[in-house]
Amino acid sequence: MSRPNISVVIPVFQRPVELGRTLRSLRGQSMVPERFEVIVVNDGDASTLGEEAVRTGSGLPGFRVIQNERNMGVAGARNAGARVASGEVLLFLDVDCMAGENLLTAHHEAQLRRPMAACGNTFGREWVPDVWRVHYGEEWPWDDAPAALAAASADAVLRDPLEDLLADPSPLDWAFFWTTNVSVPRDVFTAVGGFHEAFDVKGVEDMELGRRLAHAGLPITFLPDARALHQPHERDRLKELRRDRRNEETLLSLHPFLDTEAICAFDSVNAKRMYAALLRFAARIPSRSMDCAHLPSLPVVVERLRSGPTVLLLGDPSGWPADLSPPATVVHPGRHPAEAGRLALLGVKLPLRSQSHDLAIVTDYWRHFPERTLTRVLKEAARCAKQVLLLSGVSTDPAPWPDAELSAALAAGDRPFWEWAVSVPRELHQFCFSAFDEGFSASEQGGWALRARAMDVRVRAGRPDERRPGRADERGGPVTCG
Repeated sequence: MSRPNISVVIPVFQRPVELGRTLRSLRGQSMVPERFEVIVVNDGDASTLGEEAVRTGSGLPGFRVIQNERNMGVAGARNAGARVASGEVLLFLDVDCMAGENLLTAHHEAQLRRPMAACGNTFGREWVPDVWRVHYGEEWPWDDAPAALAAASADAVLRDPLEDLLADPSPLDWAFFWTTNVSVPRDVFTAVGGFHEAFDVKGVEDMELGRRLAHAGLPITFLPDARALHQPHERDRLKELRRDRRNEETLLSLHPFLDTEAICAFDSVNAKRMYAALLRFAARIPSRSMDCAHLPSLPVVVERLRSGPTVLLLGDPSGWPADLSPPATVVHPGRHPAEAGRLALLGVKLPLRSQSHDLAIVTDYWRHFPERTLTRVLKEAARCAKQVLLLSGVSTDPAPWPDAELSAALAAGDRPFWEWAVSVPRELHQFCFSAFDEGFSASEQGGWALRARAMDVRVRAGRPDERRPGRADERGGPVTCG
C-alpha cells in the first residue's frame, strides 16, 4: 500500500459515544479511502473505546488504536499518534468533532497549495449540553453526520469565531491554533518537536505549538471548507479556565516574550487588538523615564540593598550603584542586552516562581501605566517577591502622566474574558502602602519609597466578597494586609 496523503490522529479518554459518531463521520469522506489513515490514541483507559466504536473504526482505512499505558494528556496522546503516522499531512481531530464529508480533502488541498498550520471550520466550539438545550432542545440529528453538519452550517449561532479572528493576518495568529480540527505538514511538525508535554491535561498546548509553527514560517490559516461539528459534552468550565491560567504560566516560561505575556495577561482576542500599541510603547519608552539615576538619594533603600537580597527590578538598571550587587532579574519592555535575567516584558505577567526573589524594586517606570494596569504590575511583583518597594523620584526624567496611547489600548483590552473566574486587581485601594524611605536628590527632586502589600481579604462564606477590600467584614471575617 502506498503512503497515505493524510493521517487523522484522534486522542480519546472516556468518550465512547462521541468517538463512535466521529469515526462514522470519517467513513463518509469524499477523499478516496486509500489516501488516508485513522489513528485513535486511547490515553490510558482500557474501557474507553467501546465495542461499537471499534466496529466502526475497523471499516476505516489504515485504522489503528494506540494504547497509552498511562494518561499522558492530549499533548502526549497526539504525539504518540504522530509518531506512528505515515501521511504527508497530520490532521489532529478532537474526539468530539464530527467530520464534514470534505474535511480531509479541504485540508489536503490547502497543504498542497502551501504548507501551513491550518485551522478547520468547527461549528459549535465550546458548547455544553445545557446551553445546547436552551437553543435547540433535545432534537438534533447526531447520528446522521451529513444532516447534523448541514443544520449547523445553516445556523449563524454555531459559527466558528476563527472565521473572524483569523480574517486579518497578525503576528499573534498563533494564539488561535486551536486543535479541534487542524492540520500541519508532518515534516514540519517533527522538525519543531511536536506538542510540548509539560502542559497539564489539556489547554494552551495547542497555542504553544502554534507559536513554534508560526516562527518556523507556517502561516496560521482558516479553512472555511474543512468543516466539523463539535458535539456538546459536560465540562467544568471554571476548572478548565483555572487550569488554562496555570498552563499559561508554562507557556510564558517557555516563551518569555511580549507577545506571550500579552496573551497570558489580557487573553488572545484582546492581545491581538492591542499588540501593535504595545510594540510601539516598547520602542519609544525612554530609559531616562525608568532608570535608577537617583537611587542613592534613598539611603534606607540602599541599605536594604546592601544586605544582599535577590532583586527583581521593574525598570531600567542604568544608574544602579556600582557598589551594589546587580538585580537578578530586570523587567521592562524596551531594548535589553542579551543577558540572562533580562525580560522584555511589561510586568503584568512574569515567568517567575512565586516568592522567588527577596525584593522587588519598581522605579518610576510605574508612572507610564493607568491605575488598572499598575495594580496588576504590583500584584505580580508581590507574587514574585517577598517585599515590594514602589519608588518615586529615582529616575532621571519620570513620565508626568500615564502614556496616552498605551492607556487607550489597555482601557479597551485589559478586560480578559476569564476575570470572572480568576481574581484580577483593579484599584490601588487593593494594596496597603506604608512609608519606607524618603530623600532629596542632587537634582532637587524629592524621592520616596513605599512598601506595597496586597490586601488579603478572607471571608467565611463560600461566595467571593465583592465589596471593596479594606472595609470591615460585616460577617466577622478578618481583613488583613499581608
